[in-house]
Amino acid sequence: MTITRDTLISDILQTAPDTAKLSELFAGIGMHCLGCALSSEETVEEACLAHGNDVDAFLKDVNDAMTFTLSKNTLIADVLRFAPECEPVFYSFGMHCLGCSISSEESLGEAAEAHGVDADELITKCKEVIEDFAVA
Repeated sequence: MTITRDTLISDILQTAPDTAKLSELFAGIGMHCLGCALSSEETVEEACLAHGNDVDAFLKDVNDAMTFTLSKNTLIADVLRFAPECEPVFYSFGMHCLGCSISSEESLGEAAEAHGVDADELITKCKEVIEDFAVA
């Protein structure tokens, strides 16, 4: 999804592949839209103007943040939302945290550490599955 001046803030939040990265972006420029009741009615342009932020700079940053990439900081919930084909990978590592309430706020690195799993190996396997799925 390409974010434009007319995109609703709530639409960004619902489609963000990396909610942690998006949260940092918003907080870094003083926009606390993530919990704001106006987010379902306010466009990017309106939110930027209300907070005194440059719309074009914000659009560049937010569109960069909308790219899904796997890292140790990626939340498990984001992996499952944007690459559900990775679910069996978690199980193969003995990680049954997919339904766990912590998974919505736990990163791959944190989960790997908690389960005694090599995070780099987990990420590599997930990337392989994503690539295979995209080719099929």
